[in-house]
Amino acid sequence: MQALAEEWKKRDGEREALVKKKVKSSARRRIKSITINTECADHLLQELEFNLLEEKLQKTLSDLEKREKQLAEAELQVRFALNHFDYGESRYKQLEKEFQLYREQQNVRPEFRLQSEINLLTLEKVGRKINAESLELDVAVFCQSEQSI
Repeated sequence: MQALAEEWKKRDGEREALVKKKVKSSARRRIKSITINTECADHLLQELEFNLLEEKLQKTLSDLEKREKQLAEAELQVRFALNHFDYGESRYKQLEKEFQLYREQQNVRPEFRLQSEINLLTLEKVGRKINAESLELDVAVFCQSEQSI
């Protein structure tokens, strides 16, 4: 019986060692599987983060391109406005010079001087006529007031 008990104990120890070996082996496989899954998950996460950053970058580049186009259009409009302004300013100066030249030519011409003198004489004549009519009216009013007294 002693031999049987020892054999039983020996086999029980072998079974326990075998079970421990199987548990360790199973745990190692599970750890390896978990490690592989974790690495895959990390890889997928990195890939997703990369894709997200790439999308943000594309959007930023697109926004930048739109702003560059707007800026180019604004610069073109400013250049056009400045050219238009410069043209208007030079045209104004040219017309101002032409008008000054015209006035100088008119002042030099004898008919202009004569017309100016005629206008002055006409104004003086009209002024004398108004004074004369005013004087006649004053005399008539004075005479009427003398007759009523």
